[in-house]
Amino acid sequence: MIGAVIIKYNAGNIQSVLFALERIGMKAEVTDDIEKIRLADKVFKVPQIGWNSIYDLKTGLFREVKEDSFCYFVHSYYASMGEHTIATTNYVQPYSSALKKDNFYGVQFHPEKSAEIGEKILRNFLTL
Repeated sequence: MIGAVIIKYNAGNIQSVLFALERIGMKAEVTDDIEKIRLADKVFKVPQIGWNSIYDLKTGLFREVKEDSFCYFVHSYYASMGEHTIATTNYVQPYSSALKKDNFYGVQFHPEKSAEIGEKILRNFLTL
């Protein structure tokens, strides 16, 4: 049985967390295997930091933005999928990377750090 699982997300310094756990006597594994994550006694949630794709794009906020475009994410929490989801990202599981309700929009990624795609999304927002 794995004592703890550190979610492999291909960014950041996961090794530091792994070494710290080993120093205190905790056996841990770095993995992106969903079944191992589910079966672990503990999961050391590592924030998503880095580039990831957005898909299932809806509304004018994503006008002329291609499916699976990459945006820059820095977060430890996420919004579940729901009726207000207008973009999806997959990080261990699918979650809402953008939401809209009435005239309110929210994005999980940082458009100001997402290069040309982020600028396009900001421009689209200003013309909604």
